[in-house]
Amino acid sequence: MCRWGKSLWLLLYSLNLSAGPGVTFIENKGQWRTPFDFAGKTQGVFFGFRAGEFSYTLMDVPAGQHHGGSFRPEATRNKSLINGYALKTHFINFNRVTSSHPFGLHPEYFNYFLGSTPSQWQSNVKGYDGVVYPDIYCGIDLKVYSEGSSIKYDFIISPGADPKII
Repeated sequence: MCRWGKSLWLLLYSLNLSAGPGVTFIENKGQWRTPFDFAGKTQGVFFGFRAGEFSYTLMDVPAGQHHGGSFRPEATRNKSLINGYALKTHFINFNRVTSSHPFGLHPEYFNYFLGSTPSQWQSNVKGYDGVVYPDIYCGIDLKVYSEGSSIKYDFIISPGADPKII
């Protein structure tokens, strides 16, 4: 793993995805079967990410068919179909041993009592403003956050690091 001095903050790429107000990055303590480190949802969008991968599920939910914000298939059983798209972004040759470092702890917490098996329940699940993956590439950190109603990510390039490896 590379060690570099003070980081030079350089906005290399930013993804704008309309996400609505109050975007919260919720830690995954096992309440979701997906391997994401963090996830969240907004009107018509469920997003999740881990080091090296972003995933978005975009739902075309007509007015009056929101099912309480649930994207579970059983919520639409015997009702009209909801169209959607799933998108994944994979980072090539990223550092697989990087770990997530959330920032901006929110005061609220979430409880997930899904199913009838208490050992699978999760409580006191925390939400954050964003997450940093240090050294996602040698000398390059990945910061995932929201700004207003947009989900964004920045590559933070340390002095001497080569941005061509992204």
